[in-house]
Amino acid sequence: MKLLQLLKTLTAAANEATSVEDALRVALREICAYANWPVGHAYRVSKTGSNLLVAMNLWHCIDPDAYTNLIQATEETPLRIGEGLPGRVVATGQPAWILDVTKDKNFPRNRRHELEVRSAFAFPVFVKKVPVAVLEFFCPEEVEPEVRLLEAMGYVGAQFGHVFERDQILSELRASEERLRQLNITLEKRVEARTSQLSAVNKELEQFAFIASHDLQEPLRAIAGFSQLLAQKYKGKIDEQADEYLSFIVGGITEMRTLIHDLLAYSRTANRDVEFGMVDGETLIQKVLALLTDAISRNNAAITRDPLPNIRGDETQLGQLFQNLLANAIKFRGAEPPRIHIGVEPRGEHCVFSIRDNGIGISPNYIESIFMPFKRLHTKSKYPGSGIGLAICKKIVEHHQGRIWVESKEGEGSTFFFTLWEAN
Repeated sequence: MKLLQLLKTLTAAANEATSVEDALRVALREICAYANWPVGHAYRVSKTGSNLLVAMNLWHCIDPDAYTNLIQATEETPLRIGEGLPGRVVATGQPAWILDVTKDKNFPRNRRHELEVRSAFAFPVFVKKVPVAVLEFFCPEEVEPEVRLLEAMGYVGAQFGHVFERDQILSELRASEERLRQLNITLEKRVEARTSQLSAVNKELEQFAFIASHDLQEPLRAIAGFSQLLAQKYKGKIDEQADEYLSFIVGGITEMRTLIHDLLAYSRTANRDVEFGMVDGETLIQKVLALLTDAISRNNAAITRDPLPNIRGDETQLGQLFQNLLANAIKFRGAEPPRIHIGVEPRGEHCVFSIRDNGIGISPNYIESIFMPFKRLHTKSKYPGSGIGLAICKKIVEHHQGRIWVESKEGEGSTFFFTLWEAN
């Protein structure tokens, strides 16, 4: 039960961590606590293709002064794949346990200092079966290998590989967004000829995200199918722990499928070529409210609105824009039932639309970042979702040559504003 609780804790950490470093810190701390070992450390496989292992500045050490030689030796000793405990773990792709590092012939750190530790174990973190990191742990006494722990760490390594993969995707998305921002700034300063170049780069990046997300679905379907077969055939025939592992697998696949679906929706929003026409605002909002009938009823929500004008744009995208914002206003409710108002303020050829709620509000620290893809302010257990809905809203508004922003006070509700062209 103690090992199962450790796996649950680490799975939650892998799913909810906002960065690789945060996830690894939790892993080092929790595994040290489980094993009652005082020291944990992380290595990362170099991204340069040089076969080097990079000692990350991530330690869990109950008493750093008691392990100064180990820490110093780790910082001073370069390791390649195959060298030392981390190197052999990367080379074999398997967890490893050393009874006494002072007697181990392949432990280079032992040559530089008299180490304060004896036993050690380590396991790899995988992305698509390729080791990207190693977590190692040390104890000052000799401890016999714990086979069940090493087997469980194989599962943990795969789970934390998702954190690295997610971080890589987010980094690529942020880099793409930053490249586009810089290109837009440059565009303002250059002649009209640069417009075609920006458009080509923009479409290429968005097409890449679309194709990458689309191609991920096929292997995921295969994994989902075989996992369900395993669950159906062997549930209750092995032990409770095996059933728990299977439920973890199926849950992880469901979450990944949702993320891919939302990423595809995000890509399609930018890729979709449409001709704008006149959209009847009253008809549009009635359709959106009909789609939200169940959520409105379950939350006892009350939605009031100003009369909506005709809008120039794409009806499907505008419907998604209103639906996402209204669904968020209902979901992120406070103690009181949701009270939501849809406002309209004409400003020349544009209209400023607003959706005001009495929900939990947004901290000032996150006002500028909530429109980023996969940006979550709350845990999935409290508020489910992938964190891409507002990013889609931003894309839709930008596609309609408008802008979107939010005004909010934590605990006092939020008002989302966006501008659209009025159809004359």
